[in-house]
Amino acid sequence: MNCDQFVQSIDTWARGRLEPRAEQAFDAHRDACAPCAEHFAQRTELTCQQFVDFLVAWQAHELPPAEKRTFERHVAVCAECETYLDTYASTTKLAQLCADPDDDVPDEVPEGLVQAILAARKSREGGAR
Repeated sequence: MNCDQFVQSIDTWARGRLEPRAEQAFDAHRDACAPCAEHFAQRTELTCQQFVDFLVAWQAHELPPAEKRTFERHVAVCAECETYLDTYASTTKLAQLCADPDDDVPDEVPEGLVQAILAARKSREGGAR
């Protein structure tokens, strides 16, 4: 197994779907190749599901420094999560462009939701990334 094959196999390994022979080659390569072992450690420090779980807190600047570094290291080594983050950011920006802050809130929207959105907006406007 070469380095490119190793990197492409990490997600399959994480899901437990490598065939036994491929898993042996994967383990042998990880043990023999320091750069791939480091990449593996960074990539598996935070799972892709955990990345998604932390995304809202990261965007709201609510992650503690250590978790923020872990989150950002994962994005740096996981192309799928980098794409997910880019798509998420684009989607939220487009949604913000569609909403007119001066529009009246429909009566059927619960007051608690309105207050939570206003608080989040105020928090976002007060903090810069």
